[in-house]
Amino acid sequence: MEKSDIVLRNAGITFLIAISCWITNQYILSATWIRGKALKTGFALIACASVAIVILYPLREMHTENFPMMSLNGLPQDRKLMMMAFRGLMVGGLEYFVSFYLQLVTDSQNSRIENQRLKQENLEARLSLLKQQVNPHFLFNSLSTLRTIAADAPTKQYVMQLANVYRYLLGNEQEHLTSLERELEFARSYIYILQERFERALCVAIEIPETSLSHRIPPYCLQILVENAVKHNIVSVEAPLSIRIYIESEMLCVENNVLPRMSVEESTGKGLNNIKERYQLLSNQEIEIISTSACFVVKLPLLK
Repeated sequence: MEKSDIVLRNAGITFLIAISCWITNQYILSATWIRGKALKTGFALIACASVAIVILYPLREMHTENFPMMSLNGLPQDRKLMMMAFRGLMVGGLEYFVSFYLQLVTDSQNSRIENQRLKQENLEARLSLLKQQVNPHFLFNSLSTLRTIAADAPTKQYVMQLANVYRYLLGNEQEHLTSLERELEFARSYIYILQERFERALCVAIEIPETSLSHRIPPYCLQILVENAVKHNIVSVEAPLSIRIYIESEMLCVENNVLPRMSVEESTGKGLNNIKERYQLLSNQEIEIISTSACFVVKLPLLK
């Protein structure tokens, strides 16, 4: 055999081993069922040695005098297997550590990019929060000024209730739970504003015993439920919308009669879904929804 033929043959065999070991290494590096870097390294080296044996074993009788690494003719069987495994370890091991290093570099770069992205999002969130704080505080201060200069008592009362709504919104931005007493104070101010708008067309009854006021619920729940009742029902003097807020079996209940609008926007369910998700996250409890042709009731667990 010509020397050039031997070179080409050995190059082809080495290339085949290298490609096979590279594919094997990539699989092992990405495998989630193999835990730990040391275990992955061991698997990779054993796999590369096995790959070399599988490729070289059928060629074990080839005579390559000019290339001792490939000269397996005349060697004992165990020596042949050792030489095959050693060649796989040399080629595959080098590829594995190159792949491992490249993966570390890639992971490091991705980590830096992710950190930069999180810093950017955090900065944007902080700027957004600052903007949100400026606008409500400006409005709240303006309402306080308006209450001072208002000429008649009804206007003063309306402005004061509106200011109470914004004071509650500002004070509970970061709170996950609030007392039922504070939530009711907020709800009364919000209901006052609605009743000034709808007058006798909206009737609200609040029947909460003092013993339940210390319980806690996620903030804004009452406001969302009252708002939903007004949004999805007719509110008129001829057919008043009645809302009742009461306690039943350690549950805060908000009930309203059903007076469906003739043409109403399709409900997105965002309000109720928001309440459901908050209860699941905070207490792993479910709210209850009862819907009939006559009434709609939402029951919220009271948290201690």
